[in-house]
Amino acid sequence: MCKRFFNIYVFSIAILFGTFFVTNAQTADNLLQNENIFDTLSVDLKINGSDGHVEVVVGDRITISWESDGAKRCRSNWSKKDLPLNGKVSGRLSSSLVGSITVRIACKDGDGNREDDTVILKITRPSTTTIINPVPPQPPPPVSNVARESAVAFISEHDWVSVLELIPRAIQTSQNYIVPLFVVDKVNGIYDFGAIQKVLFSLKIQKIYVPRNQSVLRDFLVTKGYTVEISDDITINASVTVVSEREFETSAQASRYASLIGAQLSVFDSFKQYTNQNLYCVGAVPLLCEQRYTREQVEEMLNQRLHTNKIVLANSTDIKQGQFDGSAILAPILAAAKNQQLIFTNTPDVKKISDLIKQKSARFGITKGFLTIIGSPDYIATVYTTDEKRNLTATADSTLYTYINNDFIPDLATGRIYTDNLSTSSSYIQRAIFYEQLPRSNQVEVVHYDYVANPSDGVLSQTIANAFSKLGYQVRNKINIAERDAKLEPQDYQNAFFVYYSDHGWYNWLGIPSQNLKDIDGANIMAIGCSTCMFAEYKNPLLFCIKAIAEGAMSYMGMLGGGGNANTLSYTSALFSGKSLGEAFWKINGTNMLKEILSGQNGIPDDSIIFDQKWGLIGDPTLSLSPKYQFPLSDIKKIDDANYEIDLSGYTESKQTYRYNDYKNSNKEETLDGKSVLIFDSTSEFGNLYVSQQGVYPTDYHSMIIARLGPVAGSYSSATVTGLEREVVPLLPKEEQIGGARYLWVYVLHYGFGLRDEDSGFFTKKIKITLR
Repeated sequence: MCKRFFNIYVFSIAILFGTFFVTNAQTADNLLQNENIFDTLSVDLKINGSDGHVEVVVGDRITISWESDGAKRCRSNWSKKDLPLNGKVSGRLSSSLVGSITVRIACKDGDGNREDDTVILKITRPSTTTIINPVPPQPPPPVSNVARESAVAFISEHDWVSVLELIPRAIQTSQNYIVPLFVVDKVNGIYDFGAIQKVLFSLKIQKIYVPRNQSVLRDFLVTKGYTVEISDDITINASVTVVSEREFETSAQASRYASLIGAQLSVFDSFKQYTNQNLYCVGAVPLLCEQRYTREQVEEMLNQRLHTNKIVLANSTDIKQGQFDGSAILAPILAAAKNQQLIFTNTPDVKKISDLIKQKSARFGITKGFLTIIGSPDYIATVYTTDEKRNLTATADSTLYTYINNDFIPDLATGRIYTDNLSTSSSYIQRAIFYEQLPRSNQVEVVHYDYVANPSDGVLSQTIANAFSKLGYQVRNKINIAERDAKLEPQDYQNAFFVYYSDHGWYNWLGIPSQNLKDIDGANIMAIGCSTCMFAEYKNPLLFCIKAIAEGAMSYMGMLGGGGNANTLSYTSALFSGKSLGEAFWKINGTNMLKEILSGQNGIPDDSIIFDQKWGLIGDPTLSLSPKYQFPLSDIKKIDDANYEIDLSGYTESKQTYRYNDYKNSNKEETLDGKSVLIFDSTSEFGNLYVSQQGVYPTDYHSMIIARLGPVAGSYSSATVTGLEREVVPLLPKEEQIGGARYLWVYVLHYGFGLRDEDSGFFTKKIKITLR
């Protein structure tokens, strides 16, 4: 059958006004009211896919479709010419068509028999939120008079309207054009400019654009020696202005959309002039607009065009001024600059936020990805109770917010960005965006005191320091074998690329009081000390993790709750294997994985499994630190459906006697004989291998390996392992579904890697796993 489609031409006089044409036909106004067609019909007629009563709004785009069976000829009251026997036409309704209209079609067969079908179309006037065209327009790319070769920045005061209107000027995604956009706040009536000024200096920026209505800020920046111009005077030759309803969440999504399509943004203001502009309106905007969208439609258009597995989450009520407040204003800046999804909650409730993350991840088609939380725990809570009877708590950043399936297997690599004021948080976000342009040190600091508490940890810290030195880093070794508490100086945190701190801590102390931290630009701190990020108990600007980020640190991995264990070696090796901060933090979740593996196993009651995760990452989880020297990656190789090889990369030192002093017993000398082994368990894949080590081999040593194998087609109930010492028979494999494919997690406990006492340096150990 030959199918021919009718062309529809639409001419819009003004918003919601137009004429509906078919080629060589009368206007729809006359034709739809013309009852003079065949007396009988044979056809199934639909409007917008419906047989029944259809309600639409003037200006809506409708689709009329029909199918006939055995017909030789069909005609309708919307065209004087014969129609195809099957087909469809689309167009917009004229403004004169208001009320109920009968749409009719008639068909005849070769013997003259006929059938008809009708659909009642009810047409109403539009409200201010009418959706005219759900198809995203494609305006030409903008041209800005901001010199691309110049080092410039935008700065606004704490005013969400001004900030959102600046985003499409500073970030033009269609041309891959991004310049820094800062938000400066006041503390005690004075601009808190220090952290922002340091970034401007590092990026060699001397020219700044500010909104016209912020003359006080403009004068302040001039006194600081900057050339200051008005951002409103920047000409962006875009063919479109996006006008948003004056509501923060709607305007934030509209700013993302404007940035993506190369348009200007105006948050609706009745005092503004909107003449001679091509307007795309989002939300309830009382203007004559070429296109209209709801916030949900804009979110869906962004989803279709971004194709990302990265989400930025903020609380839309977090826009007021005050200590620890206002962070949500920064979320659309980061999302626009890094092409990430942007979602909002309006509650701090952990369970509701977890449900939102799952819902949005499913909508975006994300199975494994990243979640950047912007805001303090006041607005997006983290600590919650996991076991009331045993008074156990966990941090949602490392548990609930990472799960988008009904298991304890992490799916989202998470991180949180916040400080005690908007200026320093804004500074951090720009440092994350422009990280590759900032200076970096080549120095690593390893800190470990209190050998008595855990001698094995002391030995491992020394081994980590040696491994870094072998790679080529300058290592400042702060390991003390005789004292309990670390005694550092402020300069110990300065000019350091990475600080590995394994000792005691408190909310405002990690070797030094937090108030003594100063200018630690570019530092990445892994803090094993207790309580250094306990916001719920110590909501204080001197909370060590907050002070560190405010003073220039790029990341801080520490305890959001009290004490607790974590696989800090895996985190460290992941960072120095080219992984992002979030993927490295994922390695902390070995205890989560163990809970998932152990639950439901024969002879292991679920209530015996302790789940007490305390850790969190302060920093952008999508950021890779680009270390100059990297640890080697491990690898999982699939031989066939049931057989796998794992190449474990590591570093070892020959067996020796380690000495330390027992400060609890008159500094009596103690010894530990053993062989230290480090395993670098990052692979090229996304979180498919966890190796957790405890102790010094062989004196007090065991290691846990959890590996994801697959995808698999067969059914397996056990596994065998070769290549390790004293392997324990693995537990039952646990299944995980990823994008419709089946994978199996295998758990192995063993007591050695088969290394000789004299082995030293970097190595690769092969093990084999067979599914049965």
